[in-house]
Amino acid sequence: MALHNVTHERGKIMKNFTGQVLSALATGTTTAYAAAGAESSGPGFFTIAFLAFLAAIIAIQFIPGLILFFGLLRGIFSASTKKKVVAEGNRDHIE
Repeated sequence: MALHNVTHERGKIMKNFTGQVLSALATGTTTAYAAAGAESSGPGFFTIAFLAFLAAIIAIQFIPGLILFFGLLRGIFSASTKKKVVAEGNRDHIE
């Protein structure tokens, strides 16, 4: 019988708790997210460190990107000059 009383009591507590939570959600009750005097003086150390880390990643990835871009341009323009030279050489040989 003691087990039945404990289970019954636990059920009452859960029903009470569930009722309170549902009523708070239904009425749009919100808690205070920050105290009135808790104003920040700007971004903290970890915010600055995180942004610096992101900036370092972008800067480090920018250098290989530039190398690839200029290699691409060099390949495009050197291929076009090689085709002209080969085409001119073939014309001279055929004529």
